[in-house]
Amino acid sequence: MNDTLKPQDSAIKLKEITDFTLASIVFSCLLNQDNINKHKEMLEQRIEKKGYTKTGQIKAAGYNPPFTIPALRMNEVFIPVKKQ
Repeated sequence: MNDTLKPQDSAIKLKEITDFTLASIVFSCLLNQDNINKHKEMLEQRIEKKGYTKTGQIKAAGYNPPFTIPALRMNEVFIPVKKQ
């Protein structure tokens, strides 16, 4: 592992994962359950259309502080997948 990626806090452990694929969709606005569900459905349709199957549970992530204007926020929904 690259030395620049080593955490400065010894309580934090990094683990390299290989042979792992995620499908994701990025969206702006609020990271709430309605938006997560809406984008999850869109992502699941794309996964199926592209010939992949889900291998894990959906996760959602928000990357901005709460004071960021909703239109400028970056959120993501992702699901582990594999090719059929």
